[in-house]
Amino acid sequence: MAPKKNLWGAFGKWTVPTVTCTSKNPSYLAIWVGIGGDHKPQDTLYQTGTRSNCNDGVPTYTAFDEEFKPGNNKPAGCQKTHGHCYSVKPKDVIAADVVDEGGYARYKISDSRANKLLWSSTSIFGSGLQHSYTAECVAEDPILGVPAGVTPLAEFTPVRFASCRSSDAHGRLVSMASTAQPNGWSRRILTIQPGVPVPLANTQANPLIVVWNPGSESALGSPAGQSFGAVGTPIGYGKVEPANFSWGGDPTSLLSNIAWSLWGGPVAQGQGISDYVADGQDVAGGSQETATVVAMDPGLCQGKPAYQKVEWYFPQHGQSFDASQLVDICVPFNAGAPVAIPTMTTTTTASAPAQTMTAACDPAVFANLMFPDASDPSFAVKFYACQGEWALSAGYGSAGASVSLFQAQGGRWARISGPDDGYCLAAAVGQCHSSPPNLPVASTTVIGLAQAAGLTVDSSGNVVTPAPS
Repeated sequence: MAPKKNLWGAFGKWTVPTVTCTSKNPSYLAIWVGIGGDHKPQDTLYQTGTRSNCNDGVPTYTAFDEEFKPGNNKPAGCQKTHGHCYSVKPKDVIAADVVDEGGYARYKISDSRANKLLWSSTSIFGSGLQHSYTAECVAEDPILGVPAGVTPLAEFTPVRFASCRSSDAHGRLVSMASTAQPNGWSRRILTIQPGVPVPLANTQANPLIVVWNPGSESALGSPAGQSFGAVGTPIGYGKVEPANFSWGGDPTSLLSNIAWSLWGGPVAQGQGISDYVADGQDVAGGSQETATVVAMDPGLCQGKPAYQKVEWYFPQHGQSFDASQLVDICVPFNAGAPVAIPTMTTTTTASAPAQTMTAACDPAVFANLMFPDASDPSFAVKFYACQGEWALSAGYGSAGASVSLFQAQGGRWARISGPDDGYCLAAAVGQCHSSPPNLPVASTTVIGLAQAAGLTVDSSGNVVTPAPS
């Protein structure tokens, strides 16, 4: 977890595990890196990684990207109109990263066996440098659109995160595994399913290792009687008197160890444990405390009797029941589609400070933005220039010459055009058009940057990087 407004990206490397399909029943494992797991009402969770699944007794292995925004979601999987999906194989070494570039987030994922970048894509939902707090490396039983609400966890060989890092606003990388975190940063070990810890192989540094434990999946049946929300939505919904429920990656969205004192009447009430975060406090500084939970508005969810709304609060901190904070947990649900994650908060989020329109002119930062987490270790910046809020950088790597354009946002650089978006090209001689479409920058500015960096502009308006000497 990062200090406020200091989280930039997540980077991870792992080996695709083998899954053992012991029956024809479906089971799943998702491994991913992402930013925004501590999503706020206006924020989006971005993630990319691999899935090792069992379907009808047959293992399948794919790479995916996925994003969730309150009220919307971009499905993962092989849906051509929404996401990217490629086949991978067990023992493939995957390198993946998600970076908030300012206007949008960018996904990159590569496969060492195929010796290629599987894809680099821009998010559907805008980011606006919103990811103030968390980056994640996760191995999990994903929430999918199945009647039980949570899919069974596949039996998998140990997963080794050879690298699990985040970056700050200046492009500096921070190991998520290390106990020695920079000032203001902290780490948190979550669970793959309730009661099954995700252990660190080495508490001082990378790597992380996640193992499968038989019986670790959480079976969410639907016994007779009044249940909690709709079947097929996040953890605990569709159950009678659930001991735990959650709707996503934010620690404050999980309520556990619930003891219900009232159930079955107009109002259900109980006490559980959740993360308390005070107004103006970073989530990293939160603490687990007792909370009072209220479920009410009984009715029919998908034709079954259920409480339709829920809220919880912390009386010991002066909080009390507030009907305006009730969250509708009887939401429309389409089987087979990932579930949009609802959001509830009992605190207000301060508005972001005005963005600084300059940033340090640092070629190391540009190199990391062009090829995050050293995805091309041979790449080096040879030409760069900065003028006010704009910067241009060019260099050479395994793909040839690459050019990128940057804009200062919030005191840091955001890459807004590069070798993978169709406007700047990577080749033996790198080229970048001096007026990329839909960007608020004049061609004269780009030409001025190119000339200041020692590059030339051809008759077609392309910034040209000379072949390496």
